[in-house]
Amino acid sequence: MNVEPAELVAMLSKVKSGTIQDGLDELGLFHQSLPPTYRMMSPPKQREGFVGPARTLLFYMLEEPKVGPFERSVKFWKFLEQYIKPGDVVVAGFEAEIPNCELVGGMLGTLYEQQGAAGWIGTYVRDLHELHALNMGFIGMGCHPAIARGRIMLRSSEAPVTHGGVQISTGDYIVADSDGAVVIPARDGTLEKMYAFVADYVPKEHAAKHDMDAGVLMSDVIDRHRIL
Repeated sequence: MNVEPAELVAMLSKVKSGTIQDGLDELGLFHQSLPPTYRMMSPPKQREGFVGPARTLLFYMLEEPKVGPFERSVKFWKFLEQYIKPGDVVVAGFEAEIPNCELVGGMLGTLYEQQGAAGWIGTYVRDLHELHALNMGFIGMGCHPAIARGRIMLRSSEAPVTHGGVQISTGDYIVADSDGAVVIPARDGTLEKMYAFVADYVPKEHAAKHDMDAGVLMSDVIDRHRIL
């Protein structure tokens, strides 16, 4: 089964991140959720979460902080304007130690939004009040006032990034909301299998809610519709 990206996003957006992990459990993929240290720092406006394909950025920490030429920053930002595509979830991480600095702030978040990104996953953020005004969501570990410039460098684009023990590759799909973030691997037909799982689950969920509203016992609802 070949599923168009827009159709896949629309289907995955019909359920919560927890339901996605439930479906991955059935495929034997029990460890695809980021740990609770990663949380929704800033949701997209008027939506609880975001869904989209990952586009990775792998950084490394400089041994000694040193502010380089401003032109280097401009070059990096121009690169991002070519690299980030509409609907992407930007996944930024480190190959080893996580430095004490932000990875996205108000201006970089605005660049991502201008490129049409659906969301961002990384370590620390800053300018949280500015991120709150954007139409994309941000999953991170907390806030930090120190800027990334002079502290980190880009190692690779497209290389896999690991967050909380979960490896994320460009092309994997992210489903994120107030409960956390789940990674659907793009390999082994998993995306197509999860599309089918959600398509089967949604009508069952609606029917189960109808029965619960009608006062049917929870045990009977679970037995009848085979969902939790």
